[in-house]
Amino acid sequence: MIQFHTFSGTAQRFVGFILLLPLIAAFWYSAILATIMFVVISVLMFRELGTMAGVRGLPFGILLALGGLINLWPFAAAIYGWSLSTMFVFVIGLALICRIAFVRLTGDHRVADFCLMMVICVASGSFILGLPEGRFLLLALALVIACCDCAAYFVGRAVGGPRLAPAISPNKTISGALGGTMATLLAAVLLFGPMDLLDLEFFINGEMVMLSWFQIIAGGLVIGLLAQIGDLLESAVKRRLGFKDSSQLIPGHGGVLDRFDGYLLTLPAMILFFLLDL
Repeated sequence: MIQFHTFSGTAQRFVGFILLLPLIAAFWYSAILATIMFVVISVLMFRELGTMAGVRGLPFGILLALGGLINLWPFAAAIYGWSLSTMFVFVIGLALICRIAFVRLTGDHRVADFCLMMVICVASGSFILGLPEGRFLLLALALVIACCDCAAYFVGRAVGGPRLAPAISPNKTISGALGGTMATLLAAVLLFGPMDLLDLEFFINGEMVMLSWFQIIAGGLVIGLLAQIGDLLESAVKRRLGFKDSSQLIPGHGGVLDRFDGYLLTLPAMILFFLLDL
């Protein structure tokens, strides 16, 4: 019986991944489609958070609009020639305003903190998407995080051992977390190292980004850690609000927020990594 349930869960995750493949292909094929898809994903993430938090009526509609309109800020920054510091102040200010509004709506400071992080995450992603060939950078990050998720899931089931955070997510193990981090590091080396498996080239401010071995290894480890911390943060919010999954939109994966929680901290970190030349 245990083996049946394990296979069933694995099969459901595989079906969910297959359903995501056309979206990945469209994201790769067209910058316009990638932008549209990113906006839709953003709106769905805020919809799921609002639904779990019990936000209704006009505030719920405003929350959905926020998920879409956040993606417009890079266009305003380009039109008015904002500096990097101005963009930083704008995004942080917007996130703080949203946090204050969410506290007034729900009275829950921890969930409001999560909403703040979502605003910064989406704003970071929309900025990266606006860079020349930025969608390929997001796809590379998606592949790295997918390796982390898969390795954490299968290593955790195969090895078991002590739980990582039993009060938040009982199924996650320390062995799974280590396996996910190592898989992320390996994926980063294969994607961004000398082999450059996908032949990816990234340009920022007209210059091609060249990563050192230190940056690749450090970046891989940081992404692996932050992706799993983002997962735990979302699990903590769901547990606090009494939900197992943010929705049932994706078979075997739960909701959009469940699928993309690994980007919650990694997208802002990527902004710092590339733009500040860490």
